Amino acid sequence: MAESFGKHVTIDMIVKNPKLLESVEEVTSRIERVVKEHVTILSRSFHDFGPDCGVTCIWLLAESHISFHSWPEKSYAALDIFTCGDVQPMDFVQPILDEFDSLSSNIGSHLRKKPA
Repeated sequence: MAESFGKHVTIDMIVKNPKLLESVEEVTSRIERVVKEHVTILSRSFHDFGPDCGVTCIWLLAESHISFHSWPEKSYAALDIFTCGDVQPMDFVQPILDEFDSLSSNIGSHLRKKPA
């Protein structure tokens, strides 16, 4: 079996209230509320694309990274969580969906491993 380097989870979600996807403050407070006790945030980089537009948020973690991109005009957000070590990114999926009051979602999971 190939050596595992981490776990990568993707979340595509449609939200009930697209206003939750419009501001960096709203997005970061919701994501950090879920992950803060499980990961070590080393740095953050955020960009707000303006009124009624989306945001891009990136968290550099000691355990890898989290990225969030939103399109409020479509009530849509895309989230990637890549972790290594003992952190289980699937543990964050339902709490994140709950934080954003998701109406529907597609969840992907991939084990990152060294090619043979």
